[in-house]
Amino acid sequence: MEPSFYEDYYKHESSHWWFRWRYDLITGLVGSIKRSSSFRILDAGCGTGQMTKQLEAIGEAIGLDSAAEAITYARSRGVARLVRGSITDPPFADDSFDCVLALDVIEHVDNDMGILTSLFQVVRPGGHLVITVPAFKALWSEHDEINHHRRRYRASQMRRLIEEAGFTVIG
Repeated sequence: MEPSFYEDYYKHESSHWWFRWRYDLITGLVGSIKRSSSFRILDAGCGTGQMTKQLEAIGEAIGLDSAAEAITYARSRGVARLVRGSITDPPFADDSFDCVLALDVIEHVDNDMGILTSLFQVVRPGGHLVITVPAFKALWSEHDEINHHRRRYRASQMRRLIEEAGFTVIG
């Protein structure tokens, strides 16, 4: 993403209806997962930290991002646990997290399978992956260009990638 867009996202994520709806939906989904008292969540590609901040109410949420600007904004939101690092090679031990989120992340890199495989390694057996991606190549727009997207997905393609990485798709 263009570094100058972090400020725009930071400003809009807590007030714009689309972001608020999305964060409430995802927080509700993660909150519905059966969890222990030590429920660990990784927000891989946390951006400016709005989602990570909300996840702190559910468990030990850790935000991971490679961009210094993102970490700075997330820190200013008061996110407690942040790590600057790459989602393609997450700096965590295998089986570290009960739930991993990759929200609009994997479309930004050439090797989406590599990311999914890396995330599979850090999810505990029986853990969960929550992923969102932009859909339908026909909807490609300037927004995709600005955000440095490499691709959009169809559901069948996403399911295949997730399963090939080792995950079991539910639903």
